[in-house]
Amino acid sequence: MADGDLISYDKFSAMGNGFTFPLESLVFWAIAKAAALEHGKGYRKSDIAIYGDDIIVRQYVVPHLLPALSWAGFTINARKSFLAGPFKESCGKDYLFGNDVRPFYLKRELTSYADIYFVCNSISRLCMAQRGGVGLHSAFSALISQIPRADRIYLPLGDTSDLGLIVPFESMTGMGLRPFLSSTEKLRLVKRGLLRSEDVHSNSIYSWSPLIVAKTFKGRAAVRCWLSLDKVEVRPEYPRDALVISSGTVTRRNATSYSISIRPVPSWDGQYSQSEVGLHPFIWCRN
Repeated sequence: MADGDLISYDKFSAMGNGFTFPLESLVFWAIAKAAALEHGKGYRKSDIAIYGDDIIVRQYVVPHLLPALSWAGFTINARKSFLAGPFKESCGKDYLFGNDVRPFYLKRELTSYADIYFVCNSISRLCMAQRGGVGLHSAFSALISQIPRADRIYLPLGDTSDLGLIVPFESMTGMGLRPFLSSTEKLRLVKRGLLRSEDVHSNSIYSWSPLIVAKTFKGRAAVRCWLSLDKVEVRPEYPRDALVISSGTVTRRNATSYSISIRPVPSWDGQYSQSEVGLHPFIWCRN
């Protein structure tokens, strides 16, 4: 330290190390199980859930778990811990009386079609989960109207990509769009490299969407090192060449390109029931 004090760190594995997550999960599980056994009610596998540093236990175990964690040297984040009451949070999910109340978060400006698709798809999933309303329908309609019909990309409901708008199969047919391919169309797409040859004989519905592909950069070791260590000071005892992990290519953040993927889809509406599909805002949207 600056004042001359010497501090000894007790660290076994750093964050970012692939071994850290399972190790901390095992450590917290052991402490939670010991706390549950200390209570005297015994222990069942379903009484404890651990995911990294997220700990879920029965409420009656909490009075024993808190001192056990403190004894082991851990500090509880009181602002993110829910020890009583109907609201619970863990691993990015929020529950009130057992119902998922997690909203979606808009953390960027809407500057592209992909941004609009992200918001519209998030609204659609909330509505199909019966967590929507008139306000969300209006927002959906206003947003999707910003993308001309001729420029829109439609995706199956089960698609997790936000590079297109997820819509029900009913809406596709209602717009006169057919997600099917003839034998001639399949062969033509295979020749263009857009469809895999093993998917030619599939009788499934087909979907296409753009995929983001990271651009790679080639060059001498020093150049590759500079791309990967931009604005990082390299000390003399660590030559640049020694710091280069990849001997072939490197990628850079935000350096991407797009490619088209066409693939068979077992079911356009995925696992959604007919009643859930009927809540999709696109069905009621006139834009």
